[in-house]
Amino acid sequence: VYAVLFIAVLTGTAYYNVFNRTQRVKVIPREHLGKVMGPFYLLNLLSYPIAGLLVGSVGATYGPQRLVGVLAVVLSVFGAVLLPLTMRSFRRTLTDRERLPVGVQS
Repeated sequence: VYAVLFIAVLTGTAYYNVFNRTQRVKVIPREHLGKVMGPFYLLNLLSYPIAGLLVGSVGATYGPQRLVGVLAVVLSVFGAVLLPLTMRSFRRTLTDRERLPVGVQS
């Protein structure tokens, strides 16, 4: 069961990363792409040391399983709130961009 779920999670993550990168490239103006993508990946990679600090500091007290469970619930709520907002913002930006005359950038 673990192996199947692990593969499913990795597959879902890969699909999400492709979708996420594609949408960002569509929405972010070309001249700002590097300025936005660098900090985005920096924040994304900060999850590794933060996870290490959490497991190292409170993992022994609460146990890694409970810590993962609590973080899964908290991050799911966070994602459930932010995902629709992000999708709406992306949709609005893409719609506005389609209305611009050819050759004009926002």
